[in-house]
Amino acid sequence: MSSLARFALKSDIPLQTNGRLTAETLLDDIERGLREYDAEIVDRGDCFLTFRVPIGERIVRHLNFRAGGWGPWWPFDFVSFGTLNLAAATNGIALSGEIETSQWFLVPAAFLAIACGFVAPLPSTFLRTLVGVLVGITLSGGFLALGRWQFRSWLHRLVDDSLSS
Repeated sequence: MSSLARFALKSDIPLQTNGRLTAETLLDDIERGLREYDAEIVDRGDCFLTFRVPIGERIVRHLNFRAGGWGPWWPFDFVSFGTLNLAAATNGIALSGEIETSQWFLVPAAFLAIACGFVAPLPSTFLRTLVGVLVGITLSGGFLALGRWQFRSWLHRLVDDSLSS
């Protein structure tokens, strides 16, 4: 599936005064965190990391999530691919990246849109279709915002854990 949306991350991380946290150790922690959630590391350089989340992993986790209750939290529900870059800044480490989503989030949005259009108490097929399309567009935007928030919160928590250790 191709990328439907991209969102950028950018934040500056202050260095600890003891100097233990460097861009390389932070990149190691990020890589370890990505592997813990079954993301594949595609490429790793001096201060960058490229990863991918397989579609099979997202489908299995999505179906387990629905069939077995709420299940464990997973930061890659809507993330397909990404590149994270670290660079030394004057007051710390600058973390930036570009994350791409897949079209997988359209599956639940389309299902809910069809269901809403089907059960809408409107007299005309055109109006029910219009309601379904509006619900689908709204849900897609909500899912994109959720995916962005989910990944950002995971990454900030991972960086905070690295700073505290």
